[in-house]
Amino acid sequence: MKQIDFVTFFSGEVKIQGKTYNFGEQSVGYQRHYAARSANSKISRVIHIPYTRDISPQSLATINDKSYIIDIAQPTQKTLPPCTVLTLVDYGVSTHDR
Repeated sequence: MKQIDFVTFFSGEVKIQGKTYNFGEQSVGYQRHYAARSANSKISRVIHIPYTRDISPQSLATINDKSYIIDIAQPTQKTLPPCTVLTLVDYGVSTHDR
């Protein structure tokens, strides 16, 4: 029987498409890292937010005035509580500098 992962959302807040979500940090696994390298993409962060199917890839995510592009949004119910895992790529521009 597969073990269920427990997740928390205490790392901070992320703003996506006009909504604010609490999030938790996640480490970048080897499989995700090498898949990104083969696609010439550089993963900046992987976070999880409470479960939603309303997040679109290529949307802008802002954490502490730093912007990221959502490369992958993966809703999953294999965690407690269910969450959506977001792979973020550096947007390169701080919202504070705009």
